[in-house]
Amino acid sequence: MGSFRDYSWHWDLSREIQFATGVALAQLIELDNILFGMEVNEGTVDVLKWFKDPTGIFTVHSGYVALYNSCNHILYVDSKLKAMSRLWDSLVPSKILVFGWRCIKDRIATRDHLSIRGIITDDNNKVCMFCFGQTETMDHLMVRCPFIKMVWSRIFAWLGIERVNSQNMVDHLLRFCDLLADKVRPKKIILIWLAMCRTIWCKRNAIIFKAEAVSVADIVDKVKLISWQWNMMGNKYFASCSFFFWNQHPLEFL
Repeated sequence: MGSFRDYSWHWDLSREIQFATGVALAQLIELDNILFGMEVNEGTVDVLKWFKDPTGIFTVHSGYVALYNSCNHILYVDSKLKAMSRLWDSLVPSKILVFGWRCIKDRIATRDHLSIRGIITDDNNKVCMFCFGQTETMDHLMVRCPFIKMVWSRIFAWLGIERVNSQNMVDHLLRFCDLLADKVRPKKIILIWLAMCRTIWCKRNAIIFKAEAVSVADIVDKVKLISWQWNMMGNKYFASCSFFFWNQHPLEFL
């Protein structure tokens, strides 16, 4: 369930989640989300709190609402498992697989998480660095941000597929896969999607820590370059393809 290190308790439900199925899996993932960022402190008295209501007090009405919402949550968990299956079956560098897994699990240190942990205290510092209009969450950063939507539009046009309009990463990934299902090899189907997410995160950090200026074209060009580099790894057929041909006809080499 966890371990004590660096003078604090760190929760870890990965083993339990690995062997759970169905409703039990959904409940464990929900528990994992609740415990994320929560610390155990000595000398603090334990109290019972009903997390499904802002007051912390259980009522029949709040119990009914929680039960109703759990049905939709289980459907979302099923979609998340499908996304995970697509991810782990992909031929991309291992560190990118881990990054993609953390994105889907919402375990990246976006500004909303930093605010919850008390690292960011000023609401003005919680905004997205691309649009400066809304709080930076994982879903906003990767698929909802107006600036990032323009980048995605360029990527979809490059691939010759219709645009995906989605409000969360899991649905975005699954719909992206459906559009390419009959066009590329299964193990390569989310390579460009992962390249896009990785580039967005790196450019976001460059804005924050290096004060770099970023344009739509910059991100698109970077996505094309790193997806070309990843696709060449261990691919003898693709090794003969220049970046010029990849830029012109990417789906022919996936």
